[in-house]
Amino acid sequence: MKYALEQFIDEAIQLELNAAEIYSIFSEAIPEDANFWATLAWEEKNHAAVLKTGKDVLMPIDQFPGEILPNVIQTLVDTNNWLNSLKEKFAETKPDRETAFAIAIKIESSAGEQHFQRVMNSPSDSNIIKILQDLCEDDIHHLSRIREYMKDGSELGEISGNKTKKILIVINDDSVAKLLRTILEPEGQIDIAGNGREGLQKVKGQDYDLIVSAIEMPIVDGIKFYNEAKGMYPDLYKRFLFFTGAPSSEWVSFFRDQGLRYLTKPATINEIRAAALSILGERQ
Repeated sequence: MKYALEQFIDEAIQLELNAAEIYSIFSEAIPEDANFWATLAWEEKNHAAVLKTGKDVLMPIDQFPGEILPNVIQTLVDTNNWLNSLKEKFAETKPDRETAFAIAIKIESSAGEQHFQRVMNSPSDSNIIKILQDLCEDDIHHLSRIREYMKDGSELGEISGNKTKKILIVINDDSVAKLLRTILEPEGQIDIAGNGREGLQKVKGQDYDLIVSAIEMPIVDGIKFYNEAKGMYPDLYKRFLFFTGAPSSEWVSFFRDQGLRYLTKPATINEIRAAALSILGERQ
């Protein structure tokens, strides 16, 4: 029974990740809708992370809430097979705008996605479900948002419209860096570095208003990057934001000692925006 449940959860996680990949393809293929699709991709990855956390933490103690999964695993398998075929197709031919919207509506109308969204949006007596709903609070209603976007032509808009700010993203995961760029691009000019060494080279020639950095990176990690960059700008802690997975107690102590702010993955779009705007607003 536990093996069957694990299979079920893995298919559900894969569905969210496949949807995220498709929306990322749309974001790159259709520049006029890039922000919209990148936001949905980010949220689908957040759903996958929530499910994986539930699998890793709750399933071993028989507390995983099975009600967040549809009744028949084949519906997930069929949708994943279809999405995998789309990824192969789009590797050769990019979709147009009309095709992207039609596929997105079909994805969000699939049994797996509809079931997950319905549970995340319905009252529940389960404390575990309530926690999962809090984690996905800003990441639901995809089907209605897609339809509304199709009618209005835009959804996200700019954060503040100020293009004079300078933002540096130092993250070695290309997909995360691109999503952060999409979220923050309306706020200013974005530079991206793949590790701390590249980040230091950029900091030497630029006084950034906001620096978002991972911790675990090759060559020069985030902590060493911060410490060396602080030598150039003593007030750097005021405009530095770490973006990381579950931080160790040592890292948390470091953040507190330095007066640094940090976000843990998965973070919602609104949480990322709020943290960025807080730092940028203070500097202004």
